[in-house]
Amino acid sequence: MFKLMANCFAWIKTWNSSPRDVKLMMIGLDDAGKTTMLASLQGEPPDGITPTVGFANANLNISRWNITLFDLGGGNGVRSVWEKYYAEIYGIIFVVDSVNESRIDESSDVLEKICNDSKVDGKPILILGNKQDKEGALGKEKIIERLHLNELSKAHDFKFNVFLCSATKGYGKNTDQSINLGLNWLLECIKNDHQKIHQKVEKESAIQREIETKEKMERMERIKKLREEREKAALEAGIDIDAEDSEDDVVSGNPFRNIKEQIKVTEKREKKSK
Repeated sequence: MFKLMANCFAWIKTWNSSPRDVKLMMIGLDDAGKTTMLASLQGEPPDGITPTVGFANANLNISRWNITLFDLGGGNGVRSVWEKYYAEIYGIIFVVDSVNESRIDESSDVLEKICNDSKVDGKPILILGNKQDKEGALGKEKIIERLHLNELSKAHDFKFNVFLCSATKGYGKNTDQSINLGLNWLLECIKNDHQKIHQKVEKESAIQREIETKEKMERMERIKKLREEREKAALEAGIDIDAEDSEDDVVSGNPFRNIKEQIKVTEKREKKSK
């Protein structure tokens, strides 16, 4: 018994003295204000912010937390990539445009799909009702109701809270305090359930890495086969071809290609087709 208590106190001491590394993701529909919010947290002015097309990330230091925050694009074409990050994150920030009521139902459907993924079970979700500086913005209770948060949290065993904010209100030290309060709430939830969430992250991240490695090997095998078939056909036809773009389709674990690379590849293919 004494040894158990000693180990417990040692763990608490380590927890209180060591920096805590966590990964969070910020998601929501396109034009909800996610990228503006991230810029504000980083101390950057919100003017001239362009929407995230694919992926961006930031490192934040809050109290003794070392946070890697993933900002993922909210367009319909890229939402399918979100699930690739569920395994490694400790919590979710879901941003809602509280003024555009016509898209609240879409947000509800998207959130339900997120919660239906078992990798999200038990991880806290912070809802930020953005654009509260505009007329007609939905209040906290209405957002809870329209997103069916009470029902979802019971079904999937996660904690949630809703904070109303405006990402354009300020940045850095002048960031809307509701955003900071919401983030602190999320971190407190993670702290309280850290051991459970951490074990889940470790286990499911390992599984995710295995899946990605297998997918990468399968992609490379397909490319190799296509190259061999193309070279064989060219040889039989007496044509000398350059297989320089064979590996352009290999993406190692990251679903987003660098935009400059993509432009070069596209231009190269267009020239070949002419």
